[in-house]
Amino acid sequence: MALDVADLEETEDGFKIIIRRSKTDQDGHGETIAIARGVTTCPVKAVKAWLQAAGISEGPLFRPVAKGGRLIAQRLEAEAVCDIVQAYAKRLGLKGAGTFDGIFLTGIMAVLLAGF
Repeated sequence: MALDVADLEETEDGFKIIIRRSKTDQDGHGETIAIARGVTTCPVKAVKAWLQAAGISEGPLFRPVAKGGRLIAQRLEAEAVCDIVQAYAKRLGLKGAGTFDGIFLTGIMAVLLAGF
């Protein structure tokens, strides 16, 4: 959740995103990844719509939204993301919804079973 707006670079094909630090990069060497535009769903359009709707032009990309839709000007914590994903997984009746890893593995299994 440590992405800032400045970490995004829009290209013709999608986004280049600078990941400044990760679990596998504790020294903070960083790496750049690509996020491609989609046809059915497009992460680039979704991020741009979020930034516009939230009025975000700099700072943290992902921020908490309080009840009533008020945007909080701080970084969304990883624990909050886990809570959100778990709540939606339970609503959908996904097995393994008790843990983030369980939800992740359920999703991976679904993709593999679908033949991707």
